[in-house]
Parts: sequence; C-alpha cells; structure tokens
Amino acid sequence: MWTDHINGNVVPFAKRLIAQSQGTTKEVLDIKGLSMALGDLRNSVATIEQHLRLRNFLVGHSLTLADVLLVAVMAQSFALVVDRKTRDN
Repeated sequence: MWTDHINGNVVPFAKRLIAQSQGTTKEVLDIKGLSMALGDLRNSVATIEQHLRLRNFLVGHSLTLADVLLVAVMAQSFALVVDRKTRDN
C-alpha cells in the first residue's frame, strides 16, 4: 500500500522538483515554478508525515521496502533542492 502511495503521489512531484531545479524540463525555470513544485512535494508527503508521528516505520516494527523507497526519493530531493530552512519545518 505505501509503495503504491509513494510511487503514485510522491515520486512524480519529486521528479518534477528535481527536473525544475536542474533545468531539464520544457517549462521555464523560475522561482515561482520551483516554489510550486516544492509545495506539491510537501503536500504529497503530508499523509506520510501524519502516519509517522506515532511510528518509526511505515509498516510494522522494522525497516521495509516502503521505508527505503521513501528515503531514496526524499534524499535525492533534499540533496539537490530543499534548503535547510525547509527541511527543518
């Protein structure tokens, strides 16, 4: 369930954000577009953040493929785009 959610709701926004930041999209790279992409990514992980408030892992009590997938997607976004202020919010 969580891998489907991540692949369907988080990955597309993360890819768009990364493409916007690297200028590899057909869209014009601008602050507004980058800000919108970042907002979409933030909204897409809101459900996951809510779920993890009382848990350490997405499923059960140990690391699963869903956790690894989420970290891989978000780590790339953080490394390339997301600044410290945004990460701390």
